[in-house]
Amino acid sequence: MKCLILGASGLVGKALTLELLNHDYQSITLLKRGSSPLFDRPRINEVKVDYDDLVRYADEFDVDHVYCCLGTTIKKAKTKENFEKVDYQYPLEAAKLFQKSAQKSTQSRCYTVITAIGASTDSPFFYSQTKGRLEQSLKKLNLPRLVIIRPSVLLGAREEYRPLESFSQMALKLMNPLFVSKLKKYRGHRDYEVAKTMIELTLNRPLTTEDIEFEVFP
Repeated sequence: MKCLILGASGLVGKALTLELLNHDYQSITLLKRGSSPLFDRPRINEVKVDYDDLVRYADEFDVDHVYCCLGTTIKKAKTKENFEKVDYQYPLEAAKLFQKSAQKSTQSRCYTVITAIGASTDSPFFYSQTKGRLEQSLKKLNLPRLVIIRPSVLLGAREEYRPLESFSQMALKLMNPLFVSKLKKYRGHRDYEVAKTMIELTLNRPLTTEDIEFEVFP
């Protein structure tokens, strides 16, 4: 098997890349913006790309599984337009390229993407609304198989400092034991927990992490 990761430099992307090394992937391709190496491990192939011209790298999408961990914040993106590029346009364009590549093979292929809990086109919040739009657009593509992961606040060590998120992480670590029953889905999720859930669902295996929302199509 071969796989491709978008967003490998992020919190979940890094955890996912390392976790994938424990599985039977012949090669793990990372699409990235910068030229600096992210990992120095066997089987990992790093490709510098221009996300605004992804079609130039269409051949890279001839893989069994695509894991999309792309995501940013309004503060970092600075404008809603830039935010939409990272959280909507790029993941959707990647899915379209994967769909075209998947038509060349009868193998079981899967596109797995992270959105967020509360993702909905009806949300009053631009962030959740954008995530909801992405989900709806991906569903319309009729991909061979689509896995959508909706974690709550992500827990882990980021390279960039996000004050509000750091506060949320500390609060959730203290409050996580209090979340039960229907509120369980709002617990904070460790980066490696999300990574393992993505892989288990992509490989169509029974889940070991049960408190992360997800959908699988078909």
